Amino acid sequence: DLRSAESRLNATDNPTLIREICSTVSTDLLVDEVVVPQISITVAADHISATELRVIDPTTGYLRSVAKAEAMGADMSEAVRLHDLAVDEFMTAFDTIAGVSDSVLSVTAAGYTAGPGADMITSARESLADSLNHMHTAWGYYEAANQAFADALAAI
Repeated sequence: DLRSAESRLNATDNPTLIREICSTVSTDLLVDEVVVPQISITVAADHISATELRVIDPTTGYLRSVAKAEAMGADMSEAVRLHDLAVDEFMTAFDTIAGVSDSVLSVTAAGYTAGPGADMITSARESLADSLNHMHTAWGYYEAANQAFADALAAI
């Protein structure tokens, strides 16, 4: 029953349990091709989007700390360069994933079989992978910027 499955799905975010619940739904709904990918892509896209506040809001504080360190004589050019690269990569990741959840959630079983649904799921997967690659690169730059900051402070 769809209502029972819906309430059980709403009560968990455990991927194993979600797959188990989805497998009990009628095969007419294309669970493996539509429903499970919709859930997986949406959860991952939401996770990436939720990261935005964690990485963008601290930028102001970071730049204030850079200014203070420069006033003390530290050369923060490398830290700032790496930080800017990190922010650019994060923004690309966020832009790449924007709207992906909405598009993938609009796919229906009928649209998957006789319309653009399959292409939308494929495109969403590609956008997710691209966004995750940018996130990975961004975190690398972010960590390097923090190390460059610490090294510049240690050099004064």
